[in-house]
This record gives sequence, structure tokens and C-alpha cells, in this order.
Amino acid sequence: AAGGFARVRYRLAASYPVALAAATPPPAAPGAAPATQETAALGSNGRSSAFLDRFHPYAPIYGVIGAKSSGVKLQVSFDVRLLGKDDGARLDFAYTQTIFWAVNRPSGPIRTEIFSPQVFLDVPVGPALTIGGGYAHDSNGGGVTNSIDVNRFFLRASKTFDLGRTWKATVMPQAWGYFGYRGLATDLDRYWGYTSLGLALEQRDGWKAAVTARGNPGTGKGSAEAFLSYPLASIDARLPHLYLFGQFFTGYGESLIDYARHANHARFGIAFTR
Repeated sequence: AAGGFARVRYRLAASYPVALAAATPPPAAPGAAPATQETAALGSNGRSSAFLDRFHPYAPIYGVIGAKSSGVKLQVSFDVRLLGKDDGARLDFAYTQTIFWAVNRPSGPIRTEIFSPQVFLDVPVGPALTIGGGYAHDSNGGGVTNSIDVNRFFLRASKTFDLGRTWKATVMPQAWGYFGYRGLATDLDRYWGYTSLGLALEQRDGWKAAVTARGNPGTGKGSAEAFLSYPLASIDARLPHLYLFGQFFTGYGESLIDYARHANHARFGIAFTR
């Protein structure tokens, strides 16, 4: 009955070592909200389950490699909705971790990392515009003698334009202010500045190009990072659902420990999200 409880069942395919199964709720009464589906997974570590409708892609998840000092760059990222709904105001937590791996060196060390949790409120204003604001923390995970920690409050917006033929363009301005202790990066604002602008052009199941620029006009220092991607499955349907991925950076502050050092990098690899 509407408003009651639904029994959740899992059916695991016997022919696969790992199986995913979505619970199938009974037909909803006319006008009733659809039941929430739980997804279960069975692997060698046991059974786990989650309401995956709360999880979303955030920053791109990728692994890329470049020549010489560019090395390998790995990034994982996710977003979890804490409160609210996808089609209304919502409070989210996001986490991104970026790893710089110096495979060009004899021992192949992890050169540095960036840990970036965020908490923010997003408010849709129509179907193509979302405004938001929140708190962002970026850290290299260092100790007392080599720590860099950046705390910011930010405001941002995202506006999408439908160009036709499944093409869309998105504009993403952002502004922020710093507060608190920064560790070794006391003058980080000279390189990161206080604003950024992102632009993206994409076709569903096709090419996507995105670039984000930030900097401080007063010092003339800043950076730009660009991504270019294309789905493997659009080349051949038998290929996995991943993206060919290119990542390009020029300027200051790709990693926190290099915030005052200018660098140019081009890397290529595979992405899970874009």
C-alpha cells in the first residue's frame, strides 16, 4: 500500500563472481512517489549495499601519463547528497584526491598528493542554471614542517546552453575568499587568485572539451587546465564504457607544493568520469 514498507530482495547471478542487483519494488499506486532502490554487490570481501541515487560524479576520475617530469597523475572524486533532492535545493559533500606519481625517477615515488573535501549547498534556478556556495579545504597532508592547508569559502554558478544536435555549452564562474592558517603557502593568493572561470563544450556520447582558468590579475600569475575526452564505446560498442582522456596544464599551482613554480604538462590516458 502507498506509504507502507516494501520488501527488498536481491538476486545474485550464479555465473559471475561479482554481481550487482537492484531491488525491484512492487508497482506504485497512481500518483505515488517511486520507491527508492538499493543496490547490492557481492565480492570476495563480502556483501555490501548502498542507495546509489545519493552518489554522483564530481571532478573527473582519471589516470594519465606524460613525458619526463610530467609523470603520472591520478584523480578520484565523488559527490554524496546529504540532504535534499536532485531537482531542488541540496546539501552535498564532495571529496577529491589527486596523486602525482614520479614514474620517471628510479624508485618511482609518489611525489605529492592533494586532499580536497568540500561541503556546499546547491540551488537549481530553472532547468539550466544552478547557483551554490560552501566550504573547500585543500591540503598536501603534510606535517608540522611541510604542511600546506588552504581553507576557502566560495560562491559559484553553472549555466548550460543547449546548442542543438545533442551539443551543450556550460559556463562556470566561481569566486572565493581565504581564511585560517595556510602553512608554508602564506602567499598562495598571489598565484591562485580569488576567481576562476570554467568553460565546457560537449556532445552526448561524443567529444567533450573543458578548460578552467584562475589567477590573480594584480600579480599576473595564474593557471589554466584543460581536459579533452571521447567515449571508447563510441568508437566500437564492444569497448568498455571508459573515455580516452587528455589533460593539459600551464601556469602555477597544479600541486600545492609547486604553487609558486611555473610548469607546463601534457598527459594522456583513460577516464572513468569526465
